[in-house]
Amino acid sequence: MQSELTLGRCKTERHARKGLVCTRSRVRRRRGVVAVYFVLMLVVLLLCVAFAVDMPRVMISAQRTQDVCDAAVLAGAAVLPDSAAAIQQVQAIAAANSPEGAKFPVAIDPAQGDVQWYGPGQDVPNYRTLGADERVLWVRASSYTRYFFLPVIGRRGMTVTRQAMALLTKASGLACIFSKDNAEDQKNSEWGVLVTGSGASIDGRIHANGKIKFTGSGHTVTKQVEYRGEFRETGSGNDFQGGYAEGEVEPYPVNYQWSDFPYSYSRGAIKVTGSGKQVPGGASRVHVTGDLTVSGSGHTFPSGTTYLVDGDVTVNGSGHVLDGITIIAKGSIDFNGSGCAQDISPNEPGIFLISYEEGSNQPSITFNGSGHNCTGVIFAPTGDIDFNGSGQMVYQGSLIGRSVTANGSGFTVQGIDTGGEAETTVQLVW
Repeated sequence: MQSELTLGRCKTERHARKGLVCTRSRVRRRRGVVAVYFVLMLVVLLLCVAFAVDMPRVMISAQRTQDVCDAAVLAGAAVLPDSAAAIQQVQAIAAANSPEGAKFPVAIDPAQGDVQWYGPGQDVPNYRTLGADERVLWVRASSYTRYFFLPVIGRRGMTVTRQAMALLTKASGLACIFSKDNAEDQKNSEWGVLVTGSGASIDGRIHANGKIKFTGSGHTVTKQVEYRGEFRETGSGNDFQGGYAEGEVEPYPVNYQWSDFPYSYSRGAIKVTGSGKQVPGGASRVHVTGDLTVSGSGHTFPSGTTYLVDGDVTVNGSGHVLDGITIIAKGSIDFNGSGCAQDISPNEPGIFLISYEEGSNQPSITFNGSGHNCTGVIFAPTGDIDFNGSGQMVYQGSLIGRSVTANGSGFTVQGIDTGGEAETTVQLVW
């Protein structure tokens, strides 16, 4: 035994002296290590191939899903506020881009909350509060990609999800008539907008957060009538050229505050009677600490004056001149008579009358009689507006209040946004 071991050692030593190496046992060990390395490298190679083939497919699917999502949200947003039509557009785009046998079919399921829309005044998550002329559509799309090679490690496929949001801006200007009362909160009137008599001509659009009623005959509205809850038409010969549809509840399109009009000086109540007199004023803005009352005929208000009245405003009679005049009152505003006022135009840009009267069962702003020709916005944020009589006209203006009523014949409003189609833009915001 010893000799054999010695012989083995001697052979090894002899080999060593000759510069040779005895490798028999090492070869056996290395064969096992190489086998392990080969298996590991084969697995790594297979994984590389799998990722090289499957991951690009996932990336292509993700980009395809985003492209379809973007196209769908733009198409849907363009038809808002008609939410049903928006959903149809979204689904049509998804279907057109995912025919049977498509490599990367894209799914958009409104029933699973994949389509959401927001209207004026609403807060859009992760975005902002929308303005009066803005609407948003949000869409989520998904696509499932089946793997070719990764199933060897138990991975069958991947679902990618992408989102898009589009903003619709319809710069249509102010509505000719805007009523803030909603269908559940009617106050002094059952109707948000009520037009009676004959021959009313509304050259622009009408929006009411509540119900709208037209009675009589020969009324014309050149743009869309938007209501909430109910639209009722009685009579004959009415022409709604822009159609009518149920819309969304919107905030006031203007937000004028008393504090927006700092005044130059204050004075006491104003009362003018008789005929042909000059109404006190003359400064840019005059604060009247009492009522403003003008009665008789042919009185002239000093052009370039804004009256800020703590009390009520009453203008009776005929032929008064209000060229370059704006009246803003904490109380009610009443114009009574035939041809009561002439050459009415505003001092403040685009603003004729504002009444902040609250808590009254009577209209905050009233025109009685005939032949009143006004220019600019008439605004009653906490009250109602009534036009009674014949031949009343509002030019390049709007009637904006809690509710708006027009009684009589020949009532006319020529809106600020007339003379062309409203500018509409749709853009991706993310």
